[in-house]
Amino acid sequence: MKRKVFLISFVIIIALVIVALILMRISKDNDFIMYVDEISFASDSVILKGKIIKGEVNKGDTLEIINNDVKEVKINDIEVDGKKVETATTDQKAFLNIGNPKNGSYKRGMVIASKGLIKRTKKLELKITLYDNFEGMVQDSSVLVFKIGPENYAGIVEMKDSLVATQTGTIKVLLDDMAPVYKGGEVFVKLDGKTEIGRGKITGIN
Repeated sequence: MKRKVFLISFVIIIALVIVALILMRISKDNDFIMYVDEISFASDSVILKGKIIKGEVNKGDTLEIINNDVKEVKINDIEVDGKKVETATTDQKAFLNIGNPKNGSYKRGMVIASKGLIKRTKKLELKITLYDNFEGMVQDSSVLVFKIGPENYAGIVEMKDSLVATQTGTIKVLLDDMAPVYKGGEVFVKLDGKTEIGRGKITGIN
């Protein structure tokens, strides 16, 4: 009898753990991130336009705007393809009406995202792959430009080995300004503001 009760309890615990893991995965998949490309102002509202990088946003959601500081805002309305909708999701270009929050400062390149998802930093770790048409070399102390969202940031590279065309490697970067980033975010690597030489993902945030 005791053995049977133990087995039933064990099965229930395992089932609860599995359900918790599934719910955590769903929550992670729905984490919302949008870099702001354009800002417009109406008489009683601020409207943020951008392409949704991941997740979904619903009318009535409370999100964070990450700029020079962090501010919570509520999504009053959503517009996609000229139509008001209740939900917008990954890869859609959306207009988000956040009402008229007090003491707000807004600029292109800031991020609106789920709470606690975005960090502002100058120090990143990246895993990058250089394009096959790149004729130079990336090495320690190289000065490059990193496109994060819609904005470009100059940065100094720290690395042990060097990289040439088609190679993949991990580098550390010290940016010239604070950037809003998230782990797993995509970064494009440039020699200057125009010549793209590679791309990669953010693997670490310091």
